[in-house]
Amino acid sequence: MTKQKFSIQAKILFLMLALIILSTSILIWFLIKEERDFLLARGIAPLEIEIFVTRIREKLIFVFSLFVLFSLFVLFVFIKKILSSLLNLSQATRTIVSGDLDYPVSVETKDEIGEIAKDFKVLEKSLKATIRDLRKRNKEMEVLLKASTNMASKLSSQEILKLVMEYIISLLDYDYVFISRLSEDKKEALDHIFSGEKEIRHTIEDILEVPISSIRSPIAELPFINELLTGKIVVRKNLEEFMGKVISKACCDAIQVLIGAKNFIGVPLLIKENIAYFVLICSSKEEITKQDEAFLSIFVHYAGLALENAKFYEEKKRFAEELEKTLEQKTKELEGMHKKLAHQEKMVALGTMASRIGHELKNPLAIIKSNVYFLKKRLPEEFIKYLEMIGRAEERANIVVEETMGFVKGVFLRSNLVNINRIIEEALRSLSNELTKVDVLKELSADIPSIPLDSHWIHNLFANIIVNAVQAMEGEGVFHPNLEKIGRIKIKSQVLDNNIEVSISDSGPGVPQEIRNKIFEPFFGTKIRGTGLGLAISKEIVEKHNGTISVSESEDKGACFTVRIPIEA
Repeated sequence: MTKQKFSIQAKILFLMLALIILSTSILIWFLIKEERDFLLARGIAPLEIEIFVTRIREKLIFVFSLFVLFSLFVLFVFIKKILSSLLNLSQATRTIVSGDLDYPVSVETKDEIGEIAKDFKVLEKSLKATIRDLRKRNKEMEVLLKASTNMASKLSSQEILKLVMEYIISLLDYDYVFISRLSEDKKEALDHIFSGEKEIRHTIEDILEVPISSIRSPIAELPFINELLTGKIVVRKNLEEFMGKVISKACCDAIQVLIGAKNFIGVPLLIKENIAYFVLICSSKEEITKQDEAFLSIFVHYAGLALENAKFYEEKKRFAEELEKTLEQKTKELEGMHKKLAHQEKMVALGTMASRIGHELKNPLAIIKSNVYFLKKRLPEEFIKYLEMIGRAEERANIVVEETMGFVKGVFLRSNLVNINRIIEEALRSLSNELTKVDVLKELSADIPSIPLDSHWIHNLFANIIVNAVQAMEGEGVFHPNLEKIGRIKIKSQVLDNNIEVSISDSGPGVPQEIRNKIFEPFFGTKIRGTGLGLAISKEIVEKHNGTISVSESEDKGACFTVRIPIEA
């Protein structure tokens, strides 16, 4: 910097000195020539003239030297003063351009340079303000970029709304935020969320005497709503100016004092150019500038785009889930139809076979039954137990034939008004031989009303469940002495929730959890004996009466079958 300053001053000084010397030399040469010619014209000898000219030249050179030195001094002081101001301005310019906006401009002259310095100071202040504003806008754009990127990465509306609240407070430096969702018909503001701490929230709820989330604000009663619906940002000094008749003036004043707000900003959050949310920002700033409003407008625009994407994703996901459910339902229907067709084909084949088998077995079984009855009258007592064994075997064989024929032909009801307790008693009497080795406990309610039932099928239903219970307690291939009790069966009837409920429980091994959903399927069974159709027919009987049948664990860790039939079908 010093070298540059000296170089500029030296150049100017040398230039001025050369001009002075040149002009003075020309002047001296001209004067001497004029004087010589004048003296020659007067007839003065040339030698005297040269002596005179030499003396004059020496004096002129002395005077000229003094004049040059004085001129150089004056020029040096003058140029230094001018250049120092210019160099100060140059230094200030470079320093400010490098980023130091607080560098002082120390030029206080009253000439044109001083005026230039004043203008430069004005320019400097303007530049400082512009640069600071640009830095602020750059920071805001960085914030906006960060916020928009984070919001765009979310696929949940609730997560985006939480980010909106977080960024308004942490990045935009506001105090509190309320966000309300507008109903589809744009008549109410609901589902409010608040950014404040629990203590502030609870205090506001105490003032309002209602939880913030459950407030339902009629849109028509909000004074600013018309401006908001057009997409404008609304700024008010008092909360009452926002709430109108929705919240009383006393409540508005109390809330405003509590949160220390000096300005309230209403910002519409648009999705596809339609207002979907209303954002109320509470600020302790003395003034909300146009730049603040502009930045908020850009911020909520990006938030709206993120919400639009999230809504599209949620709708797409919901559509995919509905489509998946529909496909699953249709697949189940197709599987059901396939099973039904396969079942029907099986039933056709089974029907043909069952008809032939039933025809072939009915007569021999009838002959066996009649001969057993005849022999009981004729043979000694020691043979009776063997005849009874033959009789029970005939009954089981007959049940297999009836189950097969009944399942193939289907259940067709012939209902009469009958009491279900009476049917249970008849089923127990018909199974008296099967029940000799078990204890039967009955808890039949006297309040059971008579309802329309097909007594034949209901009788078969209970008989089948009771026989299954006895067989389960006997065990496959296990011998029991005649007088040994193998377990107990408990039968209970009651009226429950406008249904007649009958439960038949035993003390057997029970039904494993993993097969409870399968035991009512046709041909599914765990016993060596039987067709696997008994419980399937039982289920069809119950469903024909608009009831339900289920299995669970009994008090004795055995099986408990529960039949429910509605009193009023």
